[in-house]
Amino acid sequence: MQEMASGAEQIATAVNRVNDIRMENKNQIELLIHEVSRFKVS
Repeated sequence: MQEMASGAEQIATAVNRVNDIRMENKNQIELLIHEVSRFKVS
């Protein structure tokens, strides 16, 4: 039972880290879009 609880805790930690990385990627993509939009193609 303790191993299951430990495994669930590790999964929760991994999910939280993935969410953090997702938010960081989202912010970086928004910044990139903003920077790229400054260029004009003619």
